[in-house]
Amino acid sequence: MAKEIITQRVQKFIALSGIASRRGAEVMIQENRVKVNGEKIKIGAQCNSNDKITVNNQLINFDVNDKTYIL
Repeated sequence: MAKEIITQRVQKFIALSGIASRRGAEVMIQENRVKVNGEKIKIGAQCNSNDKITVNNQLINFDVNDKTYIL
């Protein structure tokens, strides 16, 4: 199955990965602790699931195809 490509704001990807809340991610972006493909970004920047997002020089591992089923 092909990997689905999703485009969203960077702070949402960070929040979905569990690193921080969206507001916490915005603070990290303002402090220049977040990079997308090696470039510093500003709040509201868009990225897609193929981009490499780093926080404090650590790569965020985010798979948009992970699903959780609650029975």
